[in-house]
Amino acid sequence: MTFVSPLALFLLLAIPIIIIFYILRARYERIEVSSTLLWRNVIRDTEGKPTWRPPIRNILLLLQLLIAAVIAIAVARPAALGTAATHHVLILDASTSMQATDTVPTRFAEATRRVIEHIQAAPEGDSFSVLRAGATVELIESGQDRQQVIGGVSSLKPGVASSAVRSAMQIAGSLARERAGFRTIVTLFSDGAHEEQPGLEPGIEEFRHVAIGTATNNVAVVALQVRRIFDGSQRFQGFARVTNFGGELVHVPLRSMADGVPLESIAVRIGPRSSHDYVISLSPTVRLFEVILDAPDSLPLDNYAQAVVASEDLDVTVVSTSPPFVERGLGAIPNLRVSYIRPQQYRSEVVGAVTVFDGFLPRSRDVLPSGSILVMNPPVGTFAGFEIAEVTQPQQIVRFNARSDLLQSLDLAGVFLPRMVRVKPPAGTSPVVESRDQTLVWQGFDEGRKLIVLAFDPRQPEIGQRLAFPLLLSNALNWLAPNSGSQTMAPGQVYNIQPARTAVDVVVRDPTGKTYLFPVNAASRGRAIPFAETQTVGRYAIVQRSATATLSQIWFTVNAGDEVQSDIRPRQLPGATASQGALRLVDGVTWEFWPYLVVAALLLLVTEWFVYARR
Repeated sequence: MTFVSPLALFLLLAIPIIIIFYILRARYERIEVSSTLLWRNVIRDTEGKPTWRPPIRNILLLLQLLIAAVIAIAVARPAALGTAATHHVLILDASTSMQATDTVPTRFAEATRRVIEHIQAAPEGDSFSVLRAGATVELIESGQDRQQVIGGVSSLKPGVASSAVRSAMQIAGSLARERAGFRTIVTLFSDGAHEEQPGLEPGIEEFRHVAIGTATNNVAVVALQVRRIFDGSQRFQGFARVTNFGGELVHVPLRSMADGVPLESIAVRIGPRSSHDYVISLSPTVRLFEVILDAPDSLPLDNYAQAVVASEDLDVTVVSTSPPFVERGLGAIPNLRVSYIRPQQYRSEVVGAVTVFDGFLPRSRDVLPSGSILVMNPPVGTFAGFEIAEVTQPQQIVRFNARSDLLQSLDLAGVFLPRMVRVKPPAGTSPVVESRDQTLVWQGFDEGRKLIVLAFDPRQPEIGQRLAFPLLLSNALNWLAPNSGSQTMAPGQVYNIQPARTAVDVVVRDPTGKTYLFPVNAASRGRAIPFAETQTVGRYAIVQRSATATLSQIWFTVNAGDEVQSDIRPRQLPGATASQGALRLVDGVTWEFWPYLVVAALLLLVTEWFVYARR
């Protein structure tokens, strides 16, 4: 037997305190007298003076001592200990790196084999929960039926995205708290290729890591883009970044293709844990750019990448009080159909897929267009949910979000702007370019529509006469274009689809041929459709349809190369154990006695009251 809360035994100190009260209490003897008049003068000297004498044998004293002892022991929670059954939470890493072939046939297959061995070797009476940690976490099986759990594990497949290990640990903690009668041990079967290390959740007694994999050599295409060359030739430029994650110098055969036609085949020399940037000029008509590495490494999946080039012209409407300047900027950008209207001519139903508001904003949000919006040099006041105030001090750019698509191939550091405005846009946007005191460029989503705000007049020579503004304008329109936030994505990323105004549904077809149908109704019109089923590597098609015809078809690609997942070096994660306090003790408790002691204490209290009342 043991005590779950042994510190509560300090309550037994009440026993000597009760005894002291009986020792120090005043003693009186009943005597009948004819009058109390003669005794009044001595009451002050005798009343309340304690006398030191041993406590008499008193049934009330005995009952009170028993009550104090029983309550103290009940609060300390006496319990019988036994051998508690174990709840095994087994997390199976299903990320891209688990498809490495350094263990035959793959790391994932090896992890699956070890999970099955772990289940078979566990003692009788134990319980099991199996979690698959890919882009999302799935509870595969849970219970004590070993054959059923093993059957669920045997059917699992790996994915091509980072593994949500932290989310898996949180779910494991929830499963542990649901099984209070078990001691929960979490075991992660993984190669350790995670951006963040898992922490020990409440309810979990111990965390263990079984490392999978041995090889470190891998070369991968971690980035691939196609960009327009601003030299008037209308040509494109292909860019690929190839990284050597191994510890030795390698010579990698690299092939590039455009629309299935070979471009060139070269050998690139890459040092240990270094990268090589490959750049090649492409024709104005290119639609698909591919890069292949003929490298015999442990993860062939990231040796290939492809990028789709947008083939349709973008319909842009400019609402401006002074359109010639914007017209010159847009004239340098290919694949645009641009129309210009004055502010008094603006109506939301006559604009294109992207609306550029230059020096103007409608008063009400109800008349904002359903498509993407670029706001430049907004007027001072409150317009369509934007709060805009004048800034009198010149501003210099000191901070910017280098990961934003708006700043691709663009360096705005140190640019000085004499005039700008302070903008508080609707929720859903975040700063991209900032001075010390103000935000100059906002980017994000407003009620499903893409939104960019330039809180300055681009006509200022400090930016309007530099190459920076045409590049910024081109990057902004590329991002604002419906369904082209990024034509090349990493596995598991969400692709936001902007339905056309006349579309009744949107169909997405993944590389395996599986289709996803998204109806477009009056309630959802104008709002982006998030598509999250991007765990398959390859090319995806997006088809928008009206009631009578196909409106458009575009493509985007998902590539496996990733800075984290392509680094396949096995890492041993440290184990963790919960503190040696009540959690571990409670896990081994098979029976607690305190409820019976509480009943006994109540009976003793009733008995003491009865004895006192009879006196």
